Amino acid sequence: MIASFLLSIGVVYALFIFLSWLGWKMTKSFSQERHAFETRVSIIVPARNEEESILHCLNAIAQQSYPKNLTEVIVSDDTSEDRTVTLVKDWIASHPLNVKIISSSGNMPGKKHALNEGIKNATGELIVTTDADCTMNSEWLPAIVSYYEKYSPAMICGMAAIREENNLLSAFQSLEQHGLTAIGVAGIYFRQPLLCNGANLAYQKKIFEETGGYNPSIEAASGDDTLLMFRIAKQNPRKVHFLKSKEAIVYTNPASTAGDFFNQRKRWGSKVLKQKNVASALAGLIVFLFHASLVVSFFLSSIGELNWHVSILLLGLKIIPEILLMNAMLSFTSKKNLWQYVLLSQLIYPVYLVVTAFLSQTGKYVWKRRTVR
Repeated sequence: MIASFLLSIGVVYALFIFLSWLGWKMTKSFSQERHAFETRVSIIVPARNEEESILHCLNAIAQQSYPKNLTEVIVSDDTSEDRTVTLVKDWIASHPLNVKIISSSGNMPGKKHALNEGIKNATGELIVTTDADCTMNSEWLPAIVSYYEKYSPAMICGMAAIREENNLLSAFQSLEQHGLTAIGVAGIYFRQPLLCNGANLAYQKKIFEETGGYNPSIEAASGDDTLLMFRIAKQNPRKVHFLKSKEAIVYTNPASTAGDFFNQRKRWGSKVLKQKNVASALAGLIVFLFHASLVVSFFLSSIGELNWHVSILLLGLKIIPEILLMNAMLSFTSKKNLWQYVLLSQLIYPVYLVVTAFLSQTGKYVWKRRTVR
């Protein structure tokens, strides 16, 4: 009875990963078309304690091959306690790009408030958000706007990837990020958006205003990007698109320590139960139940309460579809160096997921030197 239950969960999970692979494969790659751009763009960069990375981000934005007269950049400072504001002001003084910095300090500090303030001050038709620790190649913005002017979506979701992987921790994060991206793309393809990444997101300002923007008082401290996507998709899921383009990828650094990594994952996981989205909750439940079942099956097998064949079959239901998915993703991002970490990461992942799932729903986490409950 237990074996049948565990294997049933395994089959459902394998089907879920297969559908994620299918959604990724069926999403067409986009190549930008050179033409006379017409869209005024406002790039919003929320920043808190980013003195080590903000100038790299601004330099990458300044190198975009998009008309400067159609571009404005707003750095929305979220009560930084380091030299972020000073560095940005000095950078603005020595660069011709239309950049301004605003303070989002007040009764409601936080990323959502910083984004709201930035967008409130934006004059562009198209809002593009990225994080202060991200960089991108010079065709990032032209690719986004080219896609926008061709298809007129309400929201464009893009890919965020780890910049460089030089150890198991960074490789593990990169592989997980690839998997999450594929799941997000498949959700959009099947008209059931599940997740997106605010580090690489674009949407019409009027749609943002019509759907109520971000509400820091009632929403989770994390999840601003996904919650907005859900509201837009509720109006019309066909207006939420994923931009599958190598030119449109943004790159970020991995969490450098295990402590930072778990704090980041707790922050991500803290939003799951507050999203109130059936498809997203179901996807999260499938993933959690399967990996919890895998942990339970190996424990029961080790004490003689379950045949080892069941655990091996469950492991096969995980590894085979995930390798199919990773092959498609790593080929797209040209990160074949990650293959050496794939098998070990798959073995670590079940315990990691179960632990972080519980931790994310209890206690508090630290983000940018700020404790969030």
